[in-house]
Amino acid sequence: MTNMIDLPLLPAPDLVEGLDYENTFSNMRDQLNGLQPLLFTDQYTPVLLEAELFTADNGDKYFKVPASSDTGLLYLDLESDPQTKQLQVFAYREMLLTQKINNAAKATMIAFANGADLDQEAARFGVKRLIITPPEPDAIPPKEAVYESDPSLRYRTQLALEGFSTAGSRGAYEFHALSASAKVKAVDVAAPKFTYVTLTSEQKNMLPEGAIVIIPEDDAGLTDPVPGDVAVTVLSTEANGEASEETLTSVRAALSPEDVRPLNDNPRTRSAEIVEYTVDASLILSSGPDDSVVLEAAEKALNDYVENSRSIGIPPTIAGLYSVLKQPGVYDVVLNEPSSPIELTSYQSAFCTGVNLTLGGING
Repeated sequence: MTNMIDLPLLPAPDLVEGLDYENTFSNMRDQLNGLQPLLFTDQYTPVLLEAELFTADNGDKYFKVPASSDTGLLYLDLESDPQTKQLQVFAYREMLLTQKINNAAKATMIAFANGADLDQEAARFGVKRLIITPPEPDAIPPKEAVYESDPSLRYRTQLALEGFSTAGSRGAYEFHALSASAKVKAVDVAAPKFTYVTLTSEQKNMLPEGAIVIIPEDDAGLTDPVPGDVAVTVLSTEANGEASEETLTSVRAALSPEDVRPLNDNPRTRSAEIVEYTVDASLILSSGPDDSVVLEAAEKALNDYVENSRSIGIPPTIAGLYSVLKQPGVYDVVLNEPSSPIELTSYQSAFCTGVNLTLGGING
């Protein structure tokens, strides 16, 4: 797979402001107190103070009452004051407005946009969301279309720039293959490597004039590879991940045109080889939490992990399995299967055929 920037890990830009209701309300209250700088003594006698010019963290300047050296109560410190109630409403609505501006700003960024906003950003790169299952209006009840997920569309949009040229780069091949069908979950691209053999005079005389001899140094998993072959491995969303002939045909058709691939390239599509595994673990729980709730949370986290970790050449790790099973309330994990790290070649993919979580006891 192409090494792309992991967009979800990018920090939010400085344009996106943090939300802090208490700080917003405090600034508003200080500013209003500066316009009417009243302080009340213990006998509730009003005292008029001279306000000082103050600069807030966001750069706003306003007058603020320097009440730190006085004993008493600013008139807006009372929750029951009508103007305090108004300020609370204003501060809350400013929070909503800030959040709305934040969301609008994020909607213009591929890393944060979702839904229709992401569709618009993808369209800038000539990328359209794929239809996984077309609508069935005549079905009872009518079935709506099922579309490509946001993470998948976001990743293809990242690859779009690679696709503007012919599919000579790894990323370009991956982009065109992923765009061929919504059933393509992941793609790996590799090319066999060859070593030139230097022939002796006697050996040359035994071969046709001008013949050269090369031997494959790395066959990229292909049978009888020749120079120009490109191994395109496809992991599918179908069943256990093995790509059907229909899916492979779609990918092959997308990569075959000469305005897509370099003239001398010969893309050879194949399904990822599926390596099956199971997860069997016993969970030792801490005393207190409800057993069923903890087991349910651990099973959900495990199922999410094995699904999200499905890729080509990159297996789920033992450490990853331990990490997702160590949910709140789990004291320890005894992992029975897999008992050793799952090893994959660059054209294999791991598929979990079953999960078995049992209660191994209570600690304490």
